[in-house]
Amino acid sequence: MSNVRGLKKLRAVVAAGVALLVISGASYAANLMPDYSFENLDLQTITAGGTTNLGDGYMRFVNLNGHGTLQVISDAQDGNRAIKVTKTTDDLVQVDLDSNPTASWIPVQAGQTYIMSFWARTDDSTWMQLQVNWRDDWYAAGSQYPGWALTSTWTQYSCTYVAPSNADLLQLAWLVGAPGSMVIDNVSVQQVVPEPSSILAIFSALAGFAGVAGLRRK
Repeated sequence: MSNVRGLKKLRAVVAAGVALLVISGASYAANLMPDYSFENLDLQTITAGGTTNLGDGYMRFVNLNGHGTLQVISDAQDGNRAIKVTKTTDDLVQVDLDSNPTASWIPVQAGQTYIMSFWARTDDSTWMQLQVNWRDDWYAAGSQYPGWALTSTWTQYSCTYVAPSNADLLQLAWLVGAPGSMVIDNVSVQQVVPEPSSILAIFSALAGFAGVAGLRRK
């Protein structure tokens, strides 16, 4: 029984080490967001309740009961455009980003690692939540909900996840966590590509685990 517990602990350590190798010794594929800095959007303010498509159709503003505002502003972290979302009550207010008008979700590969990053700040004191939504064509394949407390200075936030085995699409949705505002710019979704040296290290780690496991059974 102790051997079994030991193997489980060893397996967890190796898995964590492999994940670290993938991220630390890796390059990143091209950004899957076409207008990652919102440069194609016109300066505008939207206060309508419900759901509004902006610009070229890849971004949605969800304002449940009309208690929120979305502004496309020129005070940007990158380029000349950023989006500012404000709400005055606890009603749902969020902005969703898709890849383009014809493909409403971002295409991904199951089992691959993706890093999502963006820059954000606030004009007051609030926090935000990012919904990382995975989908298998028409059916949900899982979600993650990282959150951050925002500051008044531009700060880069990021999270890394492995696409579920049944996922081929991804959507990002930013929610204002409390009455206040969030400003977002320079969004990136990239697949993590291990370098050859990292791949060799991964196989070495797995081989070492297999060898130790074999010795434990003897």
